[in-house]
Amino acid sequence: MAHVISYDTPVDLRKYVHRVGRTARAGREGTAWTLVEKQEALHFKGMMRSGGRQKSVKKVKVKEDDLAGYKDAYGRALERVKEVFVRQE
Repeated sequence: MAHVISYDTPVDLRKYVHRVGRTARAGREGTAWTLVEKQEALHFKGMMRSGGRQKSVKKVKVKEDDLAGYKDAYGRALERVKEVFVRQE
């Protein structure tokens, strides 16, 4: 995988490394994106610092207005995911 997107902040570094490690299988490079809300940022930074990974973190602020153009597509994608899980039950 070239990219892994985490929609929540993991509780501990080991779980986070396992999750984002999927981008670097077999010596390949990749990018891990972690969406962090403002109130989670302090915990996330501390977790990354404890693992010696803080320098690899780049902060990108996204305003709600910047996401307006994606809202409909995101809603459709969530509906498709929901349909798959409902069929599996």
